[in-house]
Amino acid sequence: MRFDRPWRWACDALECNFHLFYDLCMIHLINKAWILLAFPGLLLAQFEPQSAYVHPYFPHLADGGDSAQSWQTSLIFHNPNPLGRASTCIVNFYGDDGSPLRLDFGSGPSERLVFTIPSQGRQSFRSRATSPSIVTGSAVANCSLPVQATVLFRAIQNGVPQIEISAPGATASAAYRSAANSKLGVAVANTFSSAALHVTLYAYDSKGVLVGEKAVDVAPHGHRSFNLSDLMTSLPSAFEGTLLISSGDSTTVFGAWTLNVEDGLLSTLPDGSLAWPISHHDRILQAYRKLLDAAQQLFPSVDLSATQLTISGDPVINAFARRDGVVQINLALSQLISDSPSELAFIVAHELAHIVQFKSGQLYLYPTNSELDADTLGMMFCLLAGYDPYAGSGAFGKLMMASQRTGLLAQAFDDLYDPHTSFSNRMGKMFDSLMIACADPAVASFCSQYKSLIHPNFPPGLPLVVAPRPRVK
Repeated sequence: MRFDRPWRWACDALECNFHLFYDLCMIHLINKAWILLAFPGLLLAQFEPQSAYVHPYFPHLADGGDSAQSWQTSLIFHNPNPLGRASTCIVNFYGDDGSPLRLDFGSGPSERLVFTIPSQGRQSFRSRATSPSIVTGSAVANCSLPVQATVLFRAIQNGVPQIEISAPGATASAAYRSAANSKLGVAVANTFSSAALHVTLYAYDSKGVLVGEKAVDVAPHGHRSFNLSDLMTSLPSAFEGTLLISSGDSTTVFGAWTLNVEDGLLSTLPDGSLAWPISHHDRILQAYRKLLDAAQQLFPSVDLSATQLTISGDPVINAFARRDGVVQINLALSQLISDSPSELAFIVAHELAHIVQFKSGQLYLYPTNSELDADTLGMMFCLLAGYDPYAGSGAFGKLMMASQRTGLLAQAFDDLYDPHTSFSNRMGKMFDSLMIACADPAVASFCSQYKSLIHPNFPPGLPLVVAPRPRVK
């Protein structure tokens, strides 16, 4: 993309000041984003449902059986992303022992599904239940953009459907909590690791007293399903309480699902995955894929197809982008930012902005400072991907805190040995960027809508509705 070069030439020729160049470039970029979000409904549409993931898990599958009783599994995927953004998904199936599970969804037995869902579209698959005995397992989907995923289980007796229950696609978690009785159906899946999974189940009665405890091992990529009373034989038949499933280690995650069984009726229960501590791998991957898509929308002529994400366990707070297209985010950095998806998204967006700089061979908004340029471009990527642009300040605040403690922050943070500018200065520049952008009449309406939706109680003078900044003469 070379839209700023005529302006750069004009500024060089006329020796105009930096602020004029900056304003022209910023207005062009913001206007481009505004065009992408021009229709009122799209402001809300850019925020996906809370249950939309790029990596949804299905901790339980049940399929096949004899003529007296059989199970049929359906998978439903919805793409909530706006602006014609399709999502491509690969779903892999695993058996109880962790080996590939071949299921027939109408095109013959296969261990995976590959499909694309158009924006606001849907893809549905229903198994043919061809196995003469009931087979169980789990599945994991890998999608290019977040999707809502649902699994349906249909019980069939003598060829007649009797009941159908549903469960949403799950997220990985180090612990899972659920209401429980003695007949509770439980599924645990280890579809996320090539190592064996060891979890412990704890049953508490209605007064919170521990009344049962049992360890369960699950094979690599494997699956276990059972009724609680079959696992904890000492539980009384009238038991009612809660169940905790725990790996005992926040870095060891698994998928789980529970099914309420009472008086011969089946019903699903709320997802019991932990909201925090979170699966940092999934959170980083989700932000990366959404932001990569936003960057490609804003810079369609810059080839980002070879960009790759590396998630590193190095025990140092760091993130960087390389000229070969690799973006690395350390888990330590994600854990510092912790439970703020928008703050994490800003760091990922900043590194993707460096990739755009490398690929295009130019800076766009700050022609003499690649870090400030990446900050502002990253803020734009966040806005287009549905993250809060103010989150960059929060991320910088935590990095500034870490920089004051020896050994926490990488000496070459962001792969640069030059501090390039202080974190506090960069926060101020980002604030200025919002002020300049929202001062443009073409963008004021969007800023006003965004402020009323996301920050309705902000003081009137704060972006995203502000007065123009005076230019330096």
